[in-house]
Amino acid sequence: MANRLFGEVAKLGKSKVRCLYGNLAKPTLKAWTEAASCHHITPRPNGPHAKRKNVSDFTLIIDAMDMLFADRFDGIFIVSRDSDFAGLAKYVREKGKTVYGITSAPECLRAQCDELIDLKLATAGQNQKALSPSP
Repeated sequence: MANRLFGEVAKLGKSKVRCLYGNLAKPTLKAWTEAASCHHITPRPNGPHAKRKNVSDFTLIIDAMDMLFADRFDGIFIVSRDSDFAGLAKYVREKGKTVYGITSAPECLRAQCDELIDLKLATAGQNQKALSPSP
């Protein structure tokens, strides 16, 4: 999935910061953890004290706000199936930055994105444009 994702992101421009948030010991993040070095993704793991807490969400939001206020980016790409980031996406968009998301995100997050990328379409290797405006 990381190869497909960064292939699509590269079509949009150069990504300056790439971070992976979460409990990196979880089997569900194994593929992302393995992809981190070849895609120059900075791991931002939960600490051992963070069981059943939203530490990853908070860390991501703090990092995004720091970069927003430092004017370090023109847009942000949120790859998540967590609706908790809808507020962040809305805020970033209201500050004049472009918000990209994935089509498999919850509706409330997709609605806050300026552009959506359909990774299934990208996976199929079709020549169609994988980017679409948000609903």
